[in-house]
Amino acid sequence: MFLLSNSVLLIHKKYIRSFFSLLWMYLDGLSHGFKTTLYVKGKGLRLQLKTRKGKLCIYLKLGYSHKIFLHLPKNCWAKLFGRRRTIRIYSLNYILLRNLILKIRSFYPIGLYKVRGFFVENEQFKIIEGKSRLGSGGSYYG
Repeated sequence: MFLLSNSVLLIHKKYIRSFFSLLWMYLDGLSHGFKTTLYVKGKGLRLQLKTRKGKLCIYLKLGYSHKIFLHLPKNCWAKLFGRRRTIRIYSLNYILLRNLILKIRSFYPIGLYKVRGFFVENEQFKIIEGKSRLGSGGSYYG
């Protein structure tokens, strides 16, 4: 909120704090950079790096009937590890990196019954137990 008082522009403390936190984040990105490791787990799920139209892109083999190519933004780099199941993505901009990771994860969200899909390192999720076929008391043996 901006208030004018005696021709002096007063800025709310929250905006100043947000401005300086974003400024420090950009400076940290320029000096050190950011990286995120993304794992894919599941039968038949693979990743590849290809070039299309002169741009580096990620080819996602997720078992769908169509091909999924995801072009990397200008300030991003990627490297594959572990039999094409682990990708490490580097960027100078944290917000750009986070949006790219969220977009990749949206193609195959992690299933909580069978742990399949994309997940980030050090991510914790709860596995849901399914219904048991025996012991439910609904079957009749006579």
